[in-house]
Amino acid sequence: MGPGRDFSLICAFGIAAAFLLTVFFHSSLRLWLDSRGATPAALHDTPELVEVTIARAAMAVEQRPLTILAAVAVITLVALAGATKLDTSFSIEDFLSDDLPIMSTASSIQTDFYGASYAQSQILIEGNLTYRDFLDDLSRLQFGDGSGEYGFVDDSYIIQVGAKPRADSIQTLVQTAIDAESYSVSSGNNLTHEWQATVPFTLPARETMQVSWTTEHPGTPTLLTLEVSMIWLNTSGMQSSTASYQADAWGGSPTADSFAFTVAIPETAAQAYLRFTHVNDTRDDPLVENIAVRSGDFLFVQSLRHSFNLTHEAVSFSHTSDGDIGELFDYLWQRDLDVADVFLGTTYAEQARQLLHRDAAGVYDAAVVRIFVGPTRNNELDNEGLEQLLVQLHEDVPEDGFPGAEVSFTGGHILTITTVNAIQNTQLASTLVALFLAAVLLVGIYRHVGLGLLNILPVILAAIWIMGTMAALGITLNVMTVMVTALTVGLGIDYAIHIVERYREESQHRGEQAALENTIYQTGAALLISGLTTVAGFAVLLLSPMPLVRNFGIITAATIVYSVVIAILVLPSLIWASNRFSEWVSQQWSG
Repeated sequence: MGPGRDFSLICAFGIAAAFLLTVFFHSSLRLWLDSRGATPAALHDTPELVEVTIARAAMAVEQRPLTILAAVAVITLVALAGATKLDTSFSIEDFLSDDLPIMSTASSIQTDFYGASYAQSQILIEGNLTYRDFLDDLSRLQFGDGSGEYGFVDDSYIIQVGAKPRADSIQTLVQTAIDAESYSVSSGNNLTHEWQATVPFTLPARETMQVSWTTEHPGTPTLLTLEVSMIWLNTSGMQSSTASYQADAWGGSPTADSFAFTVAIPETAAQAYLRFTHVNDTRDDPLVENIAVRSGDFLFVQSLRHSFNLTHEAVSFSHTSDGDIGELFDYLWQRDLDVADVFLGTTYAEQARQLLHRDAAGVYDAAVVRIFVGPTRNNELDNEGLEQLLVQLHEDVPEDGFPGAEVSFTGGHILTITTVNAIQNTQLASTLVALFLAAVLLVGIYRHVGLGLLNILPVILAAIWIMGTMAALGITLNVMTVMVTALTVGLGIDYAIHIVERYREESQHRGEQAALENTIYQTGAALLISGLTTVAGFAVLLLSPMPLVRNFGIITAATIVYSVVIAILVLPSLIWASNRFSEWVSQQWSG
């Protein structure tokens, strides 16, 4: 996680700078002040509160070390049980106070109106898209294959509209276009004639284009009366001119069922539409069908099903070709005058460009499926729900679908559960690595396994305690609180090293009890003062209006308190216990 790494680097730099300043600047300043006759800091009296606290700690360690260790064991077990129930979260609510009007309003809306909590996630498909069964694979992904094995239809958290899941893809866009085919051509009549007219389309940057159509009534005399008119429009959409073509112009045979001819495009024309006029006949179905206009890569069609060999469910036939799918995408990519979404006012071209990616060479190499996700009355979208959502999405993808393509999942909820998992994994992995490296370093420095591990044990205790405290206070692991265990290692091991090192020095000149007492009185007092000032520094975070920062201040302050208590009270008791254990081992070996 980037923020975690940045935080670690900044902390490492700050610690290194503080170390250098303490060793060189502070020592030099202290020496300079002492040389000028200033009263040495060591001669000032220790505050009474600190003296009383340290004295009681020393007495407790001297008289009841086993009681202290037993209490620590109980507290640790309770904290460990709580730590197992620690939740992980990652949402905008972590950053904003519940007291803000905007948050209380949002909470009320989400509670009373389930749709307010719906969000969008995406499935990205990268690879070859222009193969025959691509729309079929998308259909199976969204609606299943009838066996209940795939599809969004039975997913717990994908919003269902009627019997269908709420999803947007290029397949659903094709389905929308097929459903709207009856509106792509308008019709009318008067006493003598009837006509059909297409919707306007943008003209290609070419000199000519081919117009084609079919009929279900070859040989009918009405075909001989058919007049094809091309109405040219300027850039403002206003009619600029009209070109009409009779049967002799388009070379149609009255016995044929398909017709085509080429027309020249005027330089001033930007758009156009076709109108087919013929004398009235007695048939209810239209005389002209499957109108199409082609010019190079440009294509305008009346019927997607006829032009691209698709079923009414926007999937392929057995005779559909890869080229049909490629031409279909090209057609949607340039259909920029027809509105596909009446609510948003977006055209088919605009929607196609939001659902497909075409590279500079004109190859369609990626597609996105947008799904609408949210809680239901029976399923809360908590961390477990997010995990279930991700599992179900993986199961929705047909095993034999999208050959050679990479299918990945993203979007708000997917990113949330991914971040939650990353937070959990980061916390565990970083803590274990930090403890291992610290243990190896200390064992190498002390050249003694027992002393090295003795420095690590207080850190482990403090980490367990702080996670138990978080669970008890209802504070979750998030992008900030996940770093608390790293702080625990850094602070806790620092305090432990001071105690152990001072005890080693004292034990060379004094007996065990005197060495422990002197360690607590001398080093313990300094650690207590240091801890109190550090707690006061982090307590400032409690003034933040952001819950995320406030919680970080609470648990960081608690971490420091636990580290100081363990260093002053628990670690000396552990040293006493380790000495008793060493004596017992020696007796066993000598006996």
